[in-house]
Amino acid sequence: MSNAISIEIAVRVTERLNATDTWRFVDGGISEPVNVTQEFTAVRGYNPVIDLEDTMTLSVVVVPREVVSKLSGRGGAREETYSIIVSVQKRVDSSDVSTIDPLVELVEQIKDHFEGSPQLLTGTRDTRWNTGGVRCTGADIKPLFDHPGLHDKNLFTSMIDLAFAMTR
Repeated sequence: MSNAISIEIAVRVTERLNATDTWRFVDGGISEPVNVTQEFTAVRGYNPVIDLEDTMTLSVVVVPREVVSKLSGRGGAREETYSIIVSVQKRVDSSDVSTIDPLVELVEQIKDHFEGSPQLLTGTRDTRWNTGGVRCTGADIKPLFDHPGLHDKNLFTSMIDLAFAMTR
């Protein structure tokens, strides 16, 4: 794994997204499988917006975004906040809410999943992690989706901004 903490957090977010089946949803928002259940495999990358001109595949990309560091007390301890973007994209019929609702639900589930997770990285293998590890301190979805992209390109795009903090 990389020595860059932001990359390691992005890797762990990607692993967590891929390690659960709670992200499955059914076209049309039906809880019983009526149509084919859609799944995704999250990938880590550096471009949260990809060109989906020729595909109907759900795309989930995890991107390290920024690092903010500040002194948090005497003795040189620093509070560091790492921003990770989770981009969710899929080509849809913008006039059919039954194709968009499940994507909005998925985006909110991802946000809720990480917000409810107090620790993402812990352990003794690396002295960078204090006993509190790296914890998710917030998640924002602003805006919920890209309105012009949906209207002009029939492309649903949502970006979840996850904030992770640690003291070192």
